[in-house]
Amino acid sequence: MINWNATVWEDIPPAVYHDKPYGGFYTQNDIKEIVDYASKRHITVIPEIEMPGHIKAAVKAYPWLGANNNGTEIPVNNKPEALNVADEKVYQFMEDVLKEVMELFPSKIIHIGGDEVQQEAWQNNKSIETYMKSNSIKNYTDLQLDFINRISKFISQNGFRMMGWNEIYGKNVRDNENDYAVEDSNLKLNKEAIVQFWMGKPELLKEVVEEGYDVVYSAIAYTYTTFNYEKIPLSKAYSTNPVPADLAPGMEKHILGIESPMWSENSIRTIGFYPVVFPRIAAYAEVGWTQNNNKSYERFTNSLWVLKKHWDAKGILYYDNID
Repeated sequence: MINWNATVWEDIPPAVYHDKPYGGFYTQNDIKEIVDYASKRHITVIPEIEMPGHIKAAVKAYPWLGANNNGTEIPVNNKPEALNVADEKVYQFMEDVLKEVMELFPSKIIHIGGDEVQQEAWQNNKSIETYMKSNSIKNYTDLQLDFINRISKFISQNGFRMMGWNEIYGKNVRDNENDYAVEDSNLKLNKEAIVQFWMGKPELLKEVVEEGYDVVYSAIAYTYTTFNYEKIPLSKAYSTNPVPADLAPGMEKHILGIESPMWSENSIRTIGFYPVVFPRIAAYAEVGWTQNNNKSYERFTNSLWVLKKHWDAKGILYYDNID
């Protein structure tokens, strides 16, 4: 069990989102209950433990984890932050966290995030500079991939596979005018890693697959149920094709499937996210299980009444304006 430093949190007010309390934590018993509940419904829960970015909550509890503070102050919310990947104590901390996670989840896959790292946090850190020089690391994306590969190796040694958003591949997934645009890496991602493709051009997806990496398809423009139906109508959801055009023969086996992300912080109550998930979740399910030559949007929409009848019986709300 991780011994969280409760005294640090006493000075941090409860988070508020849309005028409602937000945040909290799960106990080990909570996690066991969730995993058991899902397993009985043939669902495998894969945990996502973000690193080396998206870690402000951890840095608030343990300031020494961060690269962009003096190791004692609680970081401010608008300050770029990332793990101090030059500090061996940080690796020990993350390995301890991962060991606890491994005991709780039987999935044999651990998602480590790896996306949207605010590399600015590393720019003025002397230990980072020294580490990069000592290890011939040429840029901050190399530094990020160096960390990712070390974590991947640790996860593999413990009988799990690492998964991460496609920034872990080491290529810029955004346009250069974006704050998160980065240099390409000179390093190679460990081959046992699973790449979750959420952003970038189709050519990048094709490259990742043909390099032999297993991929989960989550392209933001097609699969995010967080977005409303004006942005991703049901017809667009159904048109999703996770297999890149002109993919080399035999490489389709590396497309493991589709994930349609729904970031529930935008819908505090269950009643809020049901209509944005349903019926698009049915479209993604069919896309994930059906060959392209067997897909028919007309047939799909005409048969939705069967699912709607089931959802009605379960009290599940759904969006009913078929485009």
